[in-house]
Amino acid sequence: MYFCPYQFLHVHIHTYGTNRLTTDAPKFSSNEVSAMAVTTSTMASNGSTGVDGGDTASTTSSSASMPLRGAHRSKAIEEARAHLLKAERATKPSVTRWKAKLSTAGDQYCQAVILFYKAGEVEASKTYLLKACDCFKKKRSWYSAAKTLEQAMAITHKQGDLVTMSELAWRSAALFR
Repeated sequence: MYFCPYQFLHVHIHTYGTNRLTTDAPKFSSNEVSAMAVTTSTMASNGSTGVDGGDTASTTSSSASMPLRGAHRSKAIEEARAHLLKAERATKPSVTRWKAKLSTAGDQYCQAVILFYKAGEVEASKTYLLKACDCFKKKRSWYSAAKTLEQAMAITHKQGDLVTMSELAWRSAALFR
């Protein structure tokens, strides 16, 4: 990872309604900022490592938005189904555990959703996000439930279904109260 000179900027809103930028970082001139940008872009294009030893080329690419193909796709779906089995097990009481672990189930559903979305299974990811929302609602974790609905809303927006998206937005807004 590389150093970004703007990472310490904060926006403070005052009672007068004006925004004022304050910074906790040292001041950089525009020449220094452009030199840092050129240095990090050349490091990323060369594939060299950054200051912390991590690969900057892998952090600058957006591979999360591209669906997986072939063997990687089937492996991702397989891992997602394993997370679904864990989630289903956590939603049911057992002999040693009399209550369902709903927060664990919601987290497992969310991990499965990530893998389904990377594999290109958009409908499955939306379905399991709604199941995760139900788990969080039963646990009375309203913020997590609303955030999962917002993620489902983003997926629905990419699909172009505006009616369902507005319904999910209203449900999410009701949970944020």
